[in-house]
Amino acid sequence: MTMKELQEKRNNLIAESRKILDKADSEKRVMDSAEKAQWDKMNAEISELGAHMRRMNRQKKNEARTKELLENNDLGPSQVGNRNNRKPGNEPVNFNDLVSGWVRMATGRRITNAQKKALQNRSAKINGREAYIPLHKNFNEVKRAVNVLTTGTGSSGGYTIPEGFIAALEVAMLTFDPVSAVADVWRTSAGNPTPWPTGSDTANSGEQLGESTSFGASVDPTMGVVLFGAYKFSSKPIMVPYELLEDTGVNLTQQLGTWLGERLGRIKALRNTLGNGTTQPQGIVTGSVLGHTAADDVTISFDDVIRLEHSVPRAYRMNAGYMCNDAVSLALRLLKDSQGRYLWQASANAGMPDLLNNRPLTINDNMTGTIAASAKTMLCGDFSKFKIREVGTIRLKRLQERYAELDQEAFIGFERMDSKVLDAGAGPIRHLIQAAS
Repeated sequence: MTMKELQEKRNNLIAESRKILDKADSEKRVMDSAEKAQWDKMNAEISELGAHMRRMNRQKKNEARTKELLENNDLGPSQVGNRNNRKPGNEPVNFNDLVSGWVRMATGRRITNAQKKALQNRSAKINGREAYIPLHKNFNEVKRAVNVLTTGTGSSGGYTIPEGFIAALEVAMLTFDPVSAVADVWRTSAGNPTPWPTGSDTANSGEQLGESTSFGASVDPTMGVVLFGAYKFSSKPIMVPYELLEDTGVNLTQQLGTWLGERLGRIKALRNTLGNGTTQPQGIVTGSVLGHTAADDVTISFDDVIRLEHSVPRAYRMNAGYMCNDAVSLALRLLKDSQGRYLWQASANAGMPDLLNNRPLTINDNMTGTIAASAKTMLCGDFSKFKIREVGTIRLKRLQERYAELDQEAFIGFERMDSKVLDAGAGPIRHLIQAAS
């Protein structure tokens, strides 16, 4: 199906599901079991169609960018026209060739000239067992493009990032970590503890002065500092049979990037959501403050959503969004305002989030999916105030002897990161908590 056909089908399902709700409402009753089953089935298909449209949109961008790279001989804009000015050994590193050559060396097979050139490049950090693969420095470009291949500048003259390992790794990490998609991600070259200042001046204002009147005493803003560390995460060993290493028809390099990205993305998503902030990164739920307590322990009302939103200070409300588990979003789809209009709105554009009360809704399945007593079921606020510090290098290790008896090799990836809500006392991100039973 085309994108247009998928969008039309999704819109029709949304309209039909609303008819079921409207019929029950007009008869002043709740849905019966048959209607509820039909409504649940429709909404599951609505969610799946939305996910499929996002995948199609991503694929279209990938193909367009790949075509552009091929036409430019795999050089990004910062490298075009500079080929004759590069010193031998300082050419941009093609990290797809680097990783694929490194993987092929594991089996003692011959490597291509391009792979050999990448392995010998002075910018590459690689040995027989470990490879240090830099991520793209500007994470905002990664978020905007979602796997549109980009070019960065390295310490030895730059490097290109062609389609393959890096692209697969980046998009998998972003896909499986919805918090990163809305947070402010900051990548550093090293992992030493780094302070970040916070400040709030909302309680202070200027003053009116009469003629020849001295200004008053200085009033300092509320200042603070948060310290970002670098907690280490691993993908756990990815077992690869020797036969697969030998199979030239398998793009193992890209597949490794996907596997590593998915595993690292999942654990980062969990910590970025629920991390305790002491022995783990601080999760966005952990760092949020109470915005509103729901009137009921097992339901969420329209009033609860509005009160949660208005608990966010106005300075942060301008860019505010919502976040919840997919199961909770099903309950939110039933909510109406005082005019009978649904708060939930399907996105008209593929790849864009659905809206709740005209604000973007981010689905995060690491949040609770059960509306129960004292559960933190929703977040609302300016999610850019949730800062994620990532050390911008993935360390890839190859384990050969450990699984030799199984005729397998293992690859494992390591990444370091930390996260915190930047809050100087104003509470930019608030949570809804269900009433106690």
